[in-house]
Amino acid sequence: KVVLSIDYMYVNGVPFLNTYSESIRFITTRQMSTNQTLALATIGEVKSFYGERGFQVAEIRADRAFEPIRGGLAGMQILLNTTSEAEHVGAIERLNRTLKERIRGIYTELMRVFGRVPGVLVRELVYFVVFWLNSLPPADGVSETLSPRALLTGLTIDFTKHCLLAFGDYVHTHEDGDNSMESRTLEALALRPTGNRQGGH
Repeated sequence: KVVLSIDYMYVNGVPFLNTYSESIRFITTRQMSTNQTLALATIGEVKSFYGERGFQVAEIRADRAFEPIRGGLAGMQILLNTTSEAEHVGAIERLNRTLKERIRGIYTELMRVFGRVPGVLVRELVYFVVFWLNSLPPADGVSETLSPRALLTGLTIDFTKHCLLAFGDYVHTHEDGDNSMESRTLEALALRPTGNRQGGH
């Protein structure tokens, strides 16, 4: 049985719904509005994801903003434990702070190089930070050798395949073309590994 902490995190005014397993230390995030129906659907997807590996989401800890979805969670057999007034869920608040610190560090470097960072790149930066936090075993996790991502997906990271590019690296991607003399590559920025076994980005 798994206990999740959930909360909204805002990056440049854009909301992301974060979930965090307090034992496995697995993080999920999704850019979305603060619409409660969408939040409930996202939590349902997260519950199914855990269920595929034999974990049961039994309880969710959140602040009072999630009180309107209590009935929907009850329908999924999930207990909602909300905080008292002016109280916070420590685990998810600390996670949000960690994510923002790492996002801010990379964002500052991107601003120095490019001068402007479009919204789509900021969104992908959030996913990049979450990907790597999930890919390394936390010091206080349930395993010293298996990452949260390995526990939940069965996939591990290979340094020689997944660590070839940094976020924002300038790359040329191969594009299928014809027999003309036109370029067969496309200028692009690297975002993150896809996480597959062959090391795609």
